[in-house]
Parts: sequence; C-alpha cells; structure tokens
Amino acid sequence: MKRFICTSLAAMMLMTSAVFADTTANVYIGDKLVSYSDQTPVIIDSRTYVPIRDVFETAGFKVDWNAETKSVTLSNDYHNIMLYTQTNSMLSMDTSFNIKYKKLDNPVKIVNNRTLLPLREILESADYSLDWDAETKSAKVKDNNDYVELKAKADKLESMFNEGTKKYEFDSSKPAGEFTEEEYAFLDNMFSVLKEMKESKETISGLEDINDISPESAKMISSYMRKYTSKFSAVKCPESLDNMDKKMQDIFNTLVDNIISMSQFAQDNPDNGEDAFSMVFALMLGVAAQASEAVEPLQNICEERNIDMQAVFGDKYTAEELSNIVF
Repeated sequence: MKRFICTSLAAMMLMTSAVFADTTANVYIGDKLVSYSDQTPVIIDSRTYVPIRDVFETAGFKVDWNAETKSVTLSNDYHNIMLYTQTNSMLSMDTSFNIKYKKLDNPVKIVNNRTLLPLREILESADYSLDWDAETKSAKVKDNNDYVELKAKADKLESMFNEGTKKYEFDSSKPAGEFTEEEYAFLDNMFSVLKEMKESKETISGLEDINDISPESAKMISSYMRKYTSKFSAVKCPESLDNMDKKMQDIFNTLVDNIISMSQFAQDNPDNGEDAFSMVFALMLGVAAQASEAVEPLQNICEERNIDMQAVFGDKYTAEELSNIVF
C-alpha cells in the first residue's frame, strides 16, 4: 500500500508539472546566458525551475548525480551542497564547515522526464542572489561571495591541518612571566566552564551516533550547551585576550546549530547515513579550526611573556586538561 501511494504521488507530480510548466525562462550567470543540452528552465507556480547540471556547471560548480540515492552534489572550492530529490531537502556546508539543512519550500518537479529543481533556494545557500526580470522572463544570477575572504579562510584551514596547529611551550631557560589579575580571573572562569561542559553527560550524550539523535533531543542538548556558554561572560574578557568569550560562544552556538541541522537531516534521510557521517567529520574539523583561532590570543600572550600555564593553573587543572582545553 505504501509503495502504491508513493507511485501514485509520483505520477501526480509528473502530470501536475506538465500542466503548470507554462513558460520557459532564461537564466544569466552574471552576463552569461546559460545554454542547455535539452531541457530548458521553466516557470512553475511563479518559480524558476532549472536542469541543475547546465546552470551550475556554468556557475563553476562540479555536479555529481547519485542514481542510487537520487541525490545531486554541487561543489566548488568553497561550497558543498547536497540535494535529495526524494525528500525535497538540501544539506549545505561552507569553507568554515558551517552546516545547514532545510526542506525545500518548493518541491522538486518532473518535466519531460527530467528532474528540475528550484533555482533561488539552491543559489541562496551558496551566497548567490537572483533577480527576476518579468518583461524578458529572465533570472539574473549574482555571485555575492567574497572570494578574497573565502580563499584566506580556506588557506588558513589547509595550513592548519597540513602543518598542525601552533602550540606554545614554556621555555624553562627564561624567566617566567605572568597574567594580569583580570586575565587570570577570566581564564580561570573559562577553563572551569569548558571542564564542566566536558564532564557533563547531558551535553555529550548521544553524540556518538548522529542517526540516533532526534531534532527534539538535539534541541535539549543545545539548551545545556548554551547554558554553559552563557557563563563565558561571567567575567569580562580583557582586551589583551581579544574577545575570547565571544569567540568561544560563537563556536559552541555554531556547533549547536550544526547538530540540530544534522539531526533533522538524519531523521528525514535515514538511508543516507554515509552523508551524515561525512557531516559529523566535517563538524569536528570545523570546531577544531574555529577553536584554534579562538585561543590564538592566549597563545600569543603566553609566548610573548613566557608564561608557564601549568605553574599558573596546576592547582586546579591537570596538564592534560590544560592541553586538551586550550592548545
């Protein structure tokens, strides 16, 4: 019965698309008019639908079709977008490993036995915008990416993962420096919060397998994590530490948002566990990259003043804890 319903819905989608695909549309990527191998873009219910390969290859994306999962992957040096035609959903990731998942507002359409996808929603996930010219029935695509900034981020990540993160080591042959009272108070507060988060079963329960996390449980985990990160601001961050409290909050807020996105994806796409696993791996890379950047001010201070972190905080945190939390 379930198979019959799905087959009937697919047939209805085919017929409906044929009826409402009432006019063709032109698509411009910048000043370049996209040409097509067979099926042209069409306007359906006031939305522009496109054959994905022709449009996105013109925009510089590599397009891969997975016949088994009925999914399309669009990728370039800075964006990775996965489109799942069977669930009308989209999973995207940028160069900073930020992950977003959404159900498409406008469902996939079948026209002349070709799969067409809504142009605007996909473009916006990669920081493009679309202007519609009603007179000429043309969709004009504008690339809003700052490629200088994106390349700088990509180069920094590549350098970090290829060469390893910078790690300060105390030089015992030199006089030891010290933190100011304000720096000490702030760092002690931040370390205690991070340690509490690490030890809390509530914040890490279930993270071993993203497929087992429901959106509801992900939101519960997020509430615990946000409760802890709010404590970063309990002691004002000194200027010398360059807003470490804000940077750490941003890291964990992004982590929370990504966990929720991935849990929703796993629930809606139970047969795509491999993609979910790759997103978990990307999530861990993203956290590592952002955390490394966030603690740079502390490493710089330690290096400039030759501060022995273990001597300063050894009565409260073990050498392993300090290493795992900070460096």
